[in-house]
Amino acid sequence: MEIPNGNVLIVFYSPRCKSCQDVQRILENVLKDFGGVKFIKVNVFEYKEFAKSFNVIALPVIVALKDGVEVGRLKGAKSKSEIVEFLREVFG
Repeated sequence: MEIPNGNVLIVFYSPRCKSCQDVQRILENVLKDFGGVKFIKVNVFEYKEFAKSFNVIALPVIVALKDGVEVGRLKGAKSKSEIVEFLREVFG
């Protein structure tokens, strides 16, 4: 899987994970306020090696990248306010 340059947010998930679904819904809503952030959803069962390369062992995991370099990581079920705070910290 190729990662684009710029501000990128990757969410690692399982289709059977309720917390993963909740986090994805929140991200889809709040990312509208963070223009220019590319959003990638990665099913860990379809992309096992890719998830392994990011040391993903529990779900959900959100990884923020700037030009391919990890600048932040959020693990586990999070509320909308926690996710927005994280996005502001890493993307401004």
